[in-house]
Amino acid sequence: LMLGSVRGFQGRQLEALGNFALAARLDPGNPRIAAALGMALYQAGRTDEGGAQLAQALKLAPDFPGIREFL
Repeated sequence: LMLGSVRGFQGRQLEALGNFALAARLDPGNPRIAAALGMALYQAGRTDEGGAQLAQALKLAPDFPGIREFL
């Protein structure tokens, strides 16, 4: 999760997306990872997949802050 965030801040969006996708596979029940992957997918123009990941984050943590605005 942290490496993906760093890559995103560096403007290395594809690497960030790969890091978040790996983290999601390793810890599928983590709402922070699902949200980070969803946001990275949105930034990559993959809005349908991003929306699905953000919905997953809300399913895992219904009170997760800031996610509802993107759905």
